[in-house]
Amino acid sequence: MKGPNGLGDRMLGNFLLEPGEQPPAECLPAMGEDVTCNPVSDVVAEKSVDPEDGSEVASGDELTYTLTFRNRGQGAGAVDYVDDLRGVLDDATMVREPRSSDPGLDLSVRKGRLRITGELAGGTTARVTYTVRVKAYDDQGDHVLENVLAAPGSGLSGCTAGDPMCTRNPVDPPEDPVTPDEPDDNPLLPRHGWSHRARAGRGPGPPGRRRRARGPLAPEA
Repeated sequence: MKGPNGLGDRMLGNFLLEPGEQPPAECLPAMGEDVTCNPVSDVVAEKSVDPEDGSEVASGDELTYTLTFRNRGQGAGAVDYVDDLRGVLDDATMVREPRSSDPGLDLSVRKGRLRITGELAGGTTARVTYTVRVKAYDDQGDHVLENVLAAPGSGLSGCTAGDPMCTRNPVDPPEDPVTPDEPDDNPLLPRHGWSHRARAGRGPGPPGRRRRARGPLAPEA
């Protein structure tokens, strides 16, 4: 059988014909014992994330991942994929567990990997979704949420831009808090944007002037 890119109508039809007789345009099992029809499955997968792949995220943000499985063939097709969560869960916490829109798919998480198995009817689409929340920056691993979907045994590799089987979202580091410069040791001298003014009646006065003594005024001579 040809690979997915070389499939025609995704139906293996075989007809027993008389010499010169043309085969029918469509293969149907009801045509009788001189006809065999075997539908072919064609399951493809892809993944996406919201916010979109490649965008920067920050601590506290939530990201929703969607794994889409589509059977473009006419026959029921097997689904067997692994979604590697390890590059996500070192920087985020799962807040909504994986769920499938099709009850025919089984989901299991083990050692940071989500396994999706089951069967998908011809011409149907199933979606698996889950949501994570980005950890505080100091609690993160490599500060990049990277996620790869692959068939078992195919090897999980890094994420390439534009690859429909992976997503990558870097975490934007928090801004350093703005603090004023420390004042100079001499509180009377302005420095680094600070200024000091003596409060009325306190501290030494300007040079050449004396502070007025408190109490009743002395009589004039």
